[in-house]
This record gives sequence, C-alpha cells and structure tokens, in this order.
Amino acid sequence: MYEKRQNKIVAILYFSIAFIALVFSIILFVSITDNAGLQRYPWKETYGGDAYTGMQNGIVDVAYNVNYMALDLFEAITTSMGFALLIISFIFVVFGIKCFFPAKYVKIEETVSAEEKAK
Repeated sequence: MYEKRQNKIVAILYFSIAFIALVFSIILFVSITDNAGLQRYPWKETYGGDAYTGMQNGIVDVAYNVNYMALDLFEAITTSMGFALLIISFIFVVFGIKCFFPAKYVKIEETVSAEEKAK
C-alpha cells in the first residue's frame, strides 16, 4: 500500500517536472519569433561628405554584421535549448508513466518432480 502511494507521488512529481520543462520549451520557441529586441530589418545607414566617410561606413557595416550574428546565435541557442527541454519533458513523462503503472513481475517457480529430487 505504502509503495503504491509512494510511486504515485513520484509519478506526479515526474509529470510536474515534465510540464514545467514543456512550458519553458514553448517559451523558448516563442521567443525565437520575438527576436529579443534584435532587429532583422535593414537599418544600415551610409555617411558621406567629410574625411571620415570610410571609417563611418566601416563602423556601420561592423555594427550591422554584429547585429545579425547576435540574432543568429540567439536563434541557435534558443532552438537547441527548446529541443533539449522538449526531449527532457518527454523523458520525464515516460518515467512518470512507468512509476504510475509499475510493471508487475511474476515469480516463476520451478516444479521439480520427486524423481528429479531423488537423483
């Protein structure tokens, strides 16, 4: 009786951990579309008219490239963490099901005949 109750408590704990991991996974997948404040539209500006035109345009190119690199890195990290949390949630669901419905082992006893015991 106590063991069944304990298994159900552990199963509920596994299911709650799986639910939390699934929620965080969904949040990470949704945050990919938010872009975390990074801009995907072209905001590149060019400067001209003075001696520093080349340096200013170079700095704008660098800032533009860093922005895209940061966005790509953010998408890669959130996607991989989202998939990892999704897999973890499925694993905890499997553990929860195994704890909630434990396998019943049947003990097989060999019957030995009297003649075999005598040998």
